[in-house]
Formats: sequence, structure tokens, C-alpha cells
Amino acid sequence: MTSVNRPRPTPSEARQRRARLRALTGLGSLAALVTACSVSNPNARPTPASTATVTTNADAVAMAALTGVRVRFHADDHFPLATPRSDTACAGDTKTFYDPFSRTSDGPSPLPASALIPEMTIHPSFIKNVSVDLTHANTPTSESAPNAAYACSFGDSTLAPAPSDCATFDTEATYDTGFYTFLDHRCEGAGPISTPDPALSRLLAGGIYFDLDRTELGENENLVLHVTYIPLGTSNSLPSGTPDDLSHPSYPKLNASETARFKVHLVKTGLTAFDQRATYQPRFLTFADTERYPQVVKTLAILAPPTGQPREEQLLIPLSLDPAIDRIRVERHSGSGILVQAALFKAGTK
Repeated sequence: MTSVNRPRPTPSEARQRRARLRALTGLGSLAALVTACSVSNPNARPTPASTATVTTNADAVAMAALTGVRVRFHADDHFPLATPRSDTACAGDTKTFYDPFSRTSDGPSPLPASALIPEMTIHPSFIKNVSVDLTHANTPTSESAPNAAYACSFGDSTLAPAPSDCATFDTEATYDTGFYTFLDHRCEGAGPISTPDPALSRLLAGGIYFDLDRTELGENENLVLHVTYIPLGTSNSLPSGTPDDLSHPSYPKLNASETARFKVHLVKTGLTAFDQRATYQPRFLTFADTERYPQVVKTLAILAPPTGQPREEQLLIPLSLDPAIDRIRVERHSGSGILVQAALFKAGTK
């Protein structure tokens, strides 16, 4: 990940920008922002004539037979800014899915390539898409850092947060792990809450989405989610080399307020697979509208042990509570952390 070099807005500029955002979107609604930024973004994508999802027969048969999947939240396994998805021009979607039950000497075994989209593998038919929020998606393109996914971002609109390294794949500028990483001190002004308070403007920025096709699951069928993550805390060092890091008040360590806190929600979007994949990045700006995209189960679980070490958690996902639930959202509520991988399995009876 290349650190974003940009002038920090003054508190007054930040307040004005967030006030305009809130005025435009009303009571937390960000639907208008999507339209407004599409107009202001000269590279905005045209709306396709059809959003139907098409799969070949070979893909459909293989996908229907899968009862689980593993996803690594690593840069190598997701569409990057330089080479986004061919059908949406969006970055952040998972492109390589793994067999959760087998491994090779090099690690987990990837599933077979898709006959429909060769740059992707297949995945279980009950999954429409898996993706992450990218807070640097609206970074202007350059010769050294091409951004072919700029059209699938909120662009340079002053109504949207400036690009940041708050929630990105860590490939260079921080811990250099390649995994999906949150850095709390780089999230100021990045979140969906309109406020001059930096502690609040950092909240709710970043996370992952498991979008589900409920027609491929039984009405009373549940899932099991297994998550591996690292909740960074006071025992962990800050990355170094940028002004944001070196000016941190507790450098070289993170402070207690930055301990990672993730929340798991079950959401109703009602969107097609294409519309979910085509939502502008970072996607939490759109899906923060909980009136339009209600959280059917709010805070199913909180993942927040201040260990600073790798953790594994297993959760029952009770889809049988409501047939309208079509998304599992793992949200960065606050703090710094790293999401490593997750596995999702069928757990009920059709």
C-alpha cells in the first residue's frame, strides 16, 4: 500500500465538508451522495442495460455443490485499484476463494477458475459477493500508482472524505503484511459520522461484507462464520515513516483507545448481486443508511479482546430469524486491527 501524501484539512474545512455531507444526505441517508458524486465524477460508469447475473452451466453445477468457503483478506486475493473487476470497474471484491477443507504445501487450495470471469475462482452459490471497504479508492491516478477503479469511488467531491490509509490492504507503507489493515490514527474524518470531534469521525470506517443469495439456502438454514484476526493494542508498535505515525502521541506504541473493536451485523440490502458489486468505494458511506439497509440483527457479536495477538472466533449466523437477511457485515467499529481470513459454512438443514 502506498501512503497517501495529501495536505490535512483544517478543522474548519473538515467541519464544513462533513456538514455539507450531512446536509445533502439528511437523516443518515447517503443515497443522494451516490447520485451527486456520480455527477461530479467525470469518470463515472454508465448504468448497464442489464444487471442480471449470468453463470455458465459448468460454474453453476460446481458452485451449487460447495457447502463452505475460505477467504483470505490479502491483497493478492482481491481486485486492486490498478486492475479492478472487468464488469464493474470496482476494487475490493474477493477474486480468489479457497476450499476450506483442503490444503497444499503452499497453503489453502484455491477453488477452480470461473469459466465466466477467468480472473476469478468459483465460490459457493449461496454467496453473491465478498468485499472490503477501501478508504483510498478515490486516490487520483498517477503514473507510479494507477487507479483504474477511480470511477467506482466518490471521486474528488468535497462532500466525501479525502482518500486515506484508514482501511486498506497493507502492502508497503505500514506493517507490510499484505493483509486488510485498519489504522485508527489515519481514520480521522474518514467515517460516516458528521462531526468535528476526531474521536467520533474515525468510527465505523472499514470492514467486510458477505453478500448472500438466500434462494440457494433453505428457509431455516443457518451458517457458521469462522474469523481470524489480530486486534492491535498497547503491546503493538505503530508503523513508522509517515508524519501521521511519527506525530502520534504515544509513538512508538498504540494507545489504549486504539484497541480494535469489530461488530458483526446481519443486514437486509435487497440489492442484486451486480448492484452490491457496483456500489462505490468506500461502501460504508452508502450502507451507513440503516433506514434503507436495516440491520435486522444489530451487533450479533463484538470482537474486541485487547490481546494484540492473532485470534480466532466462531459464530453461528442465525439466518433463520428472517428470510430477508442477505448480508453479514463485519464492521470496524473503532481502533486498529488486521483481518486475516474467514471461513463460511452451511450449518442447517434445507
